[in-house]
Amino acid sequence: MPLVDGPLPVTVAVVASRATAMGEAMDLWVANTDRRWFDFLRQAGLEEVNFWSPSPSPPSSAIAVGTPWIFRLKKPDYALAGFGYFARFEQLSARLAWDRFGQGNGFASFEEFLDQVVRLRRLLRTSYPDRDTKIGCTTLVGACFLEEDRWLAPVPGFEPNVVRGKGYYVNSSEGDAISEWLAQQQAAAALPESVAALPVAGYREALTRVRLGQYGFQALVRSAYGGRCAITGESTAIALEAAHIVPFALEQRHDVRNGLLLRADFHRLFDAGLIGVDPSEWTVRVSPAIADPDENGQLYPTYQGQLAFPPPG
Repeated sequence: MPLVDGPLPVTVAVVASRATAMGEAMDLWVANTDRRWFDFLRQAGLEEVNFWSPSPSPPSSAIAVGTPWIFRLKKPDYALAGFGYFARFEQLSARLAWDRFGQGNGFASFEEFLDQVVRLRRLLRTSYPDRDTKIGCTTLVGACFLEEDRWLAPVPGFEPNVVRGKGYYVNSSEGDAISEWLAQQQAAAALPESVAALPVAGYREALTRVRLGQYGFQALVRSAYGGRCAITGESTAIALEAAHIVPFALEQRHDVRNGLLLRADFHRLFDAGLIGVDPSEWTVRVSPAIADPDENGQLYPTYQGQLAFPPPG
């Protein structure tokens, strides 16, 4: 058990501010979507997926956590065919993306996934790609893949020359039309009432009540802590893990407010009750069992009493 009993009295900022560095966050994001990826995930029935791109650059700087991410199938369909909710964007190697998402990448095996990454990277005429090449990875939660009789075509206001996607606001005729279609699909999909009953402006807030799986929990905790370990400040993605403050076995659910981003070795020590965080001062506590540097080395005892990094915001 962790040294600190119960949830820390710090609410992780799941709901991102609508204000971004580039301006106000959009209400909806409509993304060009590969039909092969879509069909595989519809068959697999996965709700937490990686909407990846061969380019490592983000699709937009104005997409807040919880924004509806709508799948617009490319030629020959040109139709809205499903949706999810934006949780996090990050640059990962193909290998790490597969380790984290598995078939949530839209392929049955790593070999198939890597072949597609290599093919698309070559089309971009970048340097010769391999399994360590960085790609853009967008974690989506609550993904829903619709049957064809529920698709929307043509897509209002979506120009043919749009490469990756387009943002919409609900105070526009085009945005209102897509929002109305989305609300109908949510109701038909029997989504949780906490999501389906809310207008678009409430989607981001509603995301805090969607039942998360492990992918979504990891992504949102990483976002809340700015991608760095709460104790060491380490920011190497492959070295970080989202820990449950109250053990998952007791709560049986992934709640981002119960999350702490830790370096992998500190995660193991935290779960074993050998490292903790004092919620009153946000300071690190080291168990006496590993506090003797003569028996356990110099590293961990040095963190005793140090300030931990709280989630930003």
